[in-house]
Amino acid sequence: MAAERNYAIDFIKFFAILIVVSVHTGFLKGFYITDLFDLHFVINTFSRFSVPFFFVISGFLIAQKSRKYAQTSQYFRKYLWKTLKLFLSWGLFYFCYDLIIRILYSVLKDESDKLTNYLDTFVSLKTLYYGPPATAHQLWYLTALIWSVVILFIFAKFGKLNLLLVISFVLNLIGIFGQSYSVLLTVPIETRDALFYGLFYTTLGYYMATHYDWIKSKLMHVNPLVYLALFVVFSLTQLAERAILIQLFGQGLGENYYFSTIPLIICLILFVLSSQNLGKNSFITKIGSTTVGIYVLHTFYISLVVNSLDLFGFSYLLQNIFFQLIYTPSVFILSYISYRGLKLTKHKLKSYQKETVSPSL
Repeated sequence: MAAERNYAIDFIKFFAILIVVSVHTGFLKGFYITDLFDLHFVINTFSRFSVPFFFVISGFLIAQKSRKYAQTSQYFRKYLWKTLKLFLSWGLFYFCYDLIIRILYSVLKDESDKLTNYLDTFVSLKTLYYGPPATAHQLWYLTALIWSVVILFIFAKFGKLNLLLVISFVLNLIGIFGQSYSVLLTVPIETRDALFYGLFYTTLGYYMATHYDWIKSKLMHVNPLVYLALFVVFSLTQLAERAILIQLFGQGLGENYYFSTIPLIICLILFVLSSQNLGKNSFITKIGSTTVGIYVLHTFYISLVVNSLDLFGFSYLLQNIFFQLIYTPSVFILSYISYRGLKLTKHKLKSYQKETVSPSL
């Protein structure tokens, strides 16, 4: 397996996280292109590639980096501990933040039920599997990733990766009926989780990395633009899936993944693997490398804006096109700058600690 850096990964991650932020800010929501669908509908549906892409890339990089260790389990443990620390630290941050917000609502708007409901929801075993509620809702991805990697490690350790790929694929197909196709066959549990969602894509990424040499030998004979074109085609079929389902059954359907999601992700990954120098030395790739920071931070800024507007009676601004054009990029930029600032501060603190404990000469 080739060890060279793939710049296309971070390049695509930039667009993936940008569209995630756009979905969470409700960008262009309320501006209709038909009687049923607004512009946000298109953005929201197209964005369904983002989270599966993050899962696949996580599995791919785990497989790549674990080969540098004497035992594969060494990197798995390192990765899990790093991800767990990220989840716990940001989970604690958002817990404190949400407590303050709900106390403010209790004092200013006499809505004490928000505080009790939040505490009842947060202090639950579900938080450890489905992620925390409220402002920290995006952290569900970290819990899904942690459990997916744990299961992946067990199967990889016993040489049953092919079996896991088949099992996780079947589970993902079942999970679709707890999401976009829930009107046809109801799955009685939440399927935006590790078992039905994250596991397949994480396993797929790991599998593709372990077969990278074979894949690369085949990729050399295909123009990367073919994979990109197929990604667009399957994105359009995904859009058609959702549009048809809403036309037939109405709004309110789960929307995290569709039947078209799997082939469009495979095409996108093949494009990335065959275009490894895409975005090299660009600012897009630089920002894309900080995806995790933007992901964990962006809901904080969204919450600050939404709650401030609500408390002071300006919520109507969220439906204003000019406000939206400023709001979404501002959240994205602030999240990026904040994460860079936190990384720089952490680096300086580590350097200071080393200086203070080093012996005097």
